[in-house]
Amino acid sequence: MPHLRRHPPLARNHPLVVRRPPPPRSLLRHCLPPPHSHRPRRRPRPPPSAAQCFASAHVEPMPFPLALDAIYSSDLDSKFVAYAQQQNDCFRSEYAAIGGDCEPHIEWASEALGCLPEAVNLWIGNQLSETSFHKDHYENLYAVVTGEKHFLLLPPTDVHRMYIRNYPAAHYSYSKYTGEFKLELEDPVRYVPWCSVNPYPSPENREKEMSKFPLYFDGPKPFEVTVKAGEILYFPKADKFKYHYAINCLTKAN
Repeated sequence: MPHLRRHPPLARNHPLVVRRPPPPRSLLRHCLPPPHSHRPRRRPRPPPSAAQCFASAHVEPMPFPLALDAIYSSDLDSKFVAYAQQQNDCFRSEYAAIGGDCEPHIEWASEALGCLPEAVNLWIGNQLSETSFHKDHYENLYAVVTGEKHFLLLPPTDVHRMYIRNYPAAHYSYSKYTGEFKLELEDPVRYVPWCSVNPYPSPENREKEMSKFPLYFDGPKPFEVTVKAGEILYFPKADKFKYHYAINCLTKAN
């Protein structure tokens, strides 16, 4: 297949960072003119997670500028960490008003992979937004517009180090009257198999976590990748590189 021969890094299913100049900083705050920016967007707001359950974030619709303000103002003293994300092809549906301002796909990637993207998602967060270790079942391209995104990558051979366990599914609900979040288990009970390892435990819990999960902490270190503004990370599907963990660092634009 000619497109594979021209792009050997993708053909071999290895993670790959494509580097290019970052976008102009003046573009970052002005890419959403007023006719677009005030359409409602859903914003998950997860407080600190509870132990021993798989907790989904609270989701709340709000105007886009208010969501951005909440994301920028989130800090360690906040009651919640705000971020905007929907993994449902949201850039071409929920954010369709600005979708026309961008190219419909990354031309070299579509040529290398031999297909157009099945979904395009927009994610906005800050340095407090973290994922747990998880796997993706599709080829992924992570393009960073501003700030940085830090990844820990593990191959399929390391699945035994993830301590996969079944956790009851739960979700957060928010009361506007009390300003508090409540964690509620799903009814009927549903269990989600998930990784138990937190690669960055707090100093007071580090020894405890290391003793609980020695296969991870005493084993080889994962691949560490930092993707900066203007760069793209190609990430193979789960049968090639099984698990990844992501931390974000948001750089404010003037």
